[in-house]
Amino acid sequence: MRTFLPGALALLAIFATTDSLVAQVTQANYPLLTDLDDTTGSYGPMTLTGNTPPAPPNNGVCVNGVYLFAGGQDARTPLITSLDTNDFQLELEFQVAALPAGPRPIFVGGNGWRWIGFYIDASGTLGVLYNNASFTYSSNMITVGTWHAGVIKYEGGVVQ
Repeated sequence: MRTFLPGALALLAIFATTDSLVAQVTQANYPLLTDLDDTTGSYGPMTLTGNTPPAPPNNGVCVNGVYLFAGGQDARTPLITSLDTNDFQLELEFQVAALPAGPRPIFVGGNGWRWIGFYIDASGTLGVLYNNASFTYSSNMITVGTWHAGVIKYEGGVVQ
């Protein structure tokens, strides 16, 4: 997971299987309000990187909104090896400090390619990025400085 817009991020109950024929199972949970640990104990802690890494959690992890290769900051979970990328749900809480000039990621899942993420445009419209280059925008609007909850559900290989 990578975050790019300035603001705070708190990942909650992420990476849960969603197959309607089986009970939902939380595979990893990174609350990020007080520490970087996975509360399920299945995976190691998140890492914070960059020329000047983001500060450890203090009511969330705040990144500077700049891509890592351009002097920015990065917050990463370990590789979630048991994740079924055709059936999962990702939940998060976030806030942004400012609207971007154009479409920019709030967070991106992937290392080397962008397989899932939330994006925001200049008007504050929230969208989902999937399969590295496909976007679906919603009618949901983001308010600067307000905490928002977001859910991406991928079921049967289709983003919901």
